[in-house]
Amino acid sequence: MFGWDTTGFFRYTHPEHPVASLFVLQFGANTGYAIAPLEKLFFEAGLELAEGNPALIHLGYPDYDRGRPAPHPKPSRAQFAITPSP
Repeated sequence: MFGWDTTGFFRYTHPEHPVASLFVLQFGANTGYAIAPLEKLFFEAGLELAEGNPALIHLGYPDYDRGRPAPHPKPSRAQFAITPSP
Protein backbone atom coordinates (compact mmCIF):
# COMPACT_ATOMS: atom_id res chain seq x y z
CA MET A 1 0.00 0.00 0.00
CA PHE A 2 1.36 3.41 -0.89
CA GLY A 3 0.47 6.70 0.73
CA TRP A 4 1.68 9.94 2.23
CA ASP A 5 3.45 9.63 5.55
CA THR A 6 3.54 12.19 8.36
CA THR A 7 6.66 13.86 6.93
CA GLY A 8 5.06 14.51 3.52
CA PHE A 9 6.81 11.68 1.63
CA PHE A 10 4.91 9.26 -0.59
CA ARG A 11 6.02 5.77 0.38
CA TYR A 12 5.11 2.14 0.81
CA THR A 13 3.36 1.60 4.13
CA HIS A 14 2.07 -1.79 5.17
CA PRO A 15 3.84 -3.15 8.27
CA GLU A 16 2.07 -6.51 8.10
CA HIS A 17 3.57 -7.25 4.68
CA PRO A 18 7.21 -6.25 4.26
CA VAL A 19 8.54 -6.50 0.71
CA ALA A 20 11.67 -8.42 -0.27
CA SER A 21 13.99 -6.64 -2.71
CA LEU A 22 16.51 -7.82 -5.30
CA PHE A 23 19.07 -5.29 -6.52
CA VAL A 24 21.28 -6.50 -9.37
CA LEU A 25 24.17 -4.14 -9.99
CA GLN A 26 26.36 -4.10 -13.08
CA PHE A 27 29.57 -3.25 -11.21
CA GLY A 28 31.58 -5.26 -8.71
CA ALA A 29 30.85 -5.03 -5.01
CA ASN A 30 32.64 -2.44 -2.90
CA THR A 31 33.88 -0.48 -5.93
CA GLY A 32 34.05 2.80 -4.02
CA TYR A 33 34.11 6.31 -5.52
CA ALA A 34 30.68 7.47 -6.70
CA ILE A 35 29.26 3.94 -6.49
CA ALA A 36 29.48 3.62 -2.68
CA PRO A 37 26.66 6.15 -2.07
CA LEU A 38 24.49 4.28 -4.60
CA GLU A 39 25.09 0.96 -2.84
CA LYS A 40 24.05 2.61 0.42
CA LEU A 41 20.98 4.13 -1.26
CA PHE A 42 19.89 0.75 -2.67
CA PHE A 43 20.34 -0.88 0.73
CA GLU A 44 18.38 1.88 2.51
CA ALA A 45 15.57 1.68 -0.08
CA GLY A 46 15.41 -2.08 0.42
CA LEU A 47 15.37 -1.61 4.19
CA GLU A 48 12.43 0.79 3.84
CA LEU A 49 10.47 -1.73 1.75
CA ALA A 50 11.42 -4.58 4.09
CA GLU A 51 10.11 -2.67 7.10
CA GLY A 52 13.58 -2.75 8.68
CA ASN A 53 14.35 -6.43 8.05
CA PRO A 54 17.77 -6.69 6.32
CA ALA A 55 17.22 -10.41 5.64
CA LEU A 56 14.74 -9.42 2.92
CA ILE A 57 17.31 -7.39 0.95
CA HIS A 58 19.17 -9.29 -1.78
CA LEU A 59 22.16 -7.81 -3.61
CA GLY A 60 23.66 -9.27 -6.80
CA TYR A 61 27.06 -8.24 -8.19
CA PRO A 62 29.22 -9.62 -11.00
CA ASP A 63 32.10 -10.14 -8.55
CA TYR A 64 33.33 -9.65 -5.00
CA ASP A 65 36.98 -8.99 -5.88
CA ARG A 66 37.10 -5.98 -3.53
CA GLY A 67 35.15 -7.59 -0.70
CA ARG A 68 31.58 -7.45 0.48
CA PRO A 69 29.52 -4.28 -0.02
CA ALA A 70 30.05 -1.77 2.75
CA PRO A 71 26.41 -0.81 3.40
CA HIS A 72 25.27 -4.35 4.17
CA PRO A 73 25.65 -4.93 7.93
CA LYS A 74 27.22 -8.38 7.59
CA PRO A 75 27.89 -10.99 4.91
CA SER A 76 24.82 -13.05 4.19
CA ARG A 77 23.41 -15.55 1.75
CA ALA A 78 21.42 -12.63 0.33
CA GLN A 79 24.57 -11.46 -1.48
CA PHE A 80 25.47 -13.40 -4.56
CA ALA A 81 27.56 -13.19 -7.72
CA ILE A 82 25.89 -12.74 -11.10
CA THR A 83 27.57 -14.10 -14.22
CA PRO A 84 26.33 -12.09 -17.20
CA SER A 85 25.71 -13.98 -20.41
CA PRO A 86 27.77 -13.00 -23.46
